[in-house]
Amino acid sequence: MTAVSSQQSVVSKDIGDKSMMKTILVWLLATAILISAPAAQAQQPGKILRIGFLDASTASSSAAQWQAFRQELSKLGWIEGKSIALEFRFAELKSERLPSLRRTWLV
Repeated sequence: MTAVSSQQSVVSKDIGDKSMMKTILVWLLATAILISAPAAQAQQPGKILRIGFLDASTASSSAAQWQAFRQELSKLGWIEGKSIALEFRFAELKSERLPSLRRTWLV
């Protein structure tokens, strides 16, 4: 009887080991999927960031400053129209226009 019971314990141990291995494998796969999901989202092509500028002055008076800003962005690797979009709104020295210009971005 000892031979039969020892064989049964070996068989049940093998079944338990296989079950444990399956459980570990499932957990490893689930972990790998969960870890890779944020990385896949971060690499989505076509995402263009948008920066809006609201200025009380005129476009012509601020042109040199905005050109310098664009140049610095390009030095950092941001390409206008491809990785970043710049939108300018100028109140043309009429401060009462600022609230309506701001609302155009909130729509």
